[in-house]
Amino acid sequence: MDRTYTIKEAAEATGVSTHTLRYYERIGLLEPVGREANGRRRYNEGDLYSVRFLTMLRATGMPIRDMLAFMQLTWAGDETVSERAELLERHQRELQARLVELDGHMEVLERKIAFYRQRELELAAEKRETTILVTAG
Repeated sequence: MDRTYTIKEAAEATGVSTHTLRYYERIGLLEPVGREANGRRRYNEGDLYSVRFLTMLRATGMPIRDMLAFMQLTWAGDETVSERAELLERHQRELQARLVELDGHMEVLERKIAFYRQRELELAAEKRETTILVTAG
């Protein structure tokens, strides 16, 4: 028998909250999770893999509606492989464009920080000169 996980164990294993697990199931990002006789959720390895993948997609900025579309395509079977690849390729292009944009922002920040660090040194030198002049005067 394959190992199953309580909602708490699944949350710990995937790095998301129990609330997120319930939410993902409620909105249809996860197929209905197995249950014990008492109604408590039991997650399997496939569920955990899905949650980790969904978490990565979300962290890269994929909208929930696209995540839902991807999961629905996945559940539809092999005839949707091309559509799934296209959806992920589109997201990859968007992510690459965002990385280029962020790289540009990083360059601006680096220049601004360098400017301030240089100005900091200049102000410290001016202060030393003023202190020397006052003491010598």
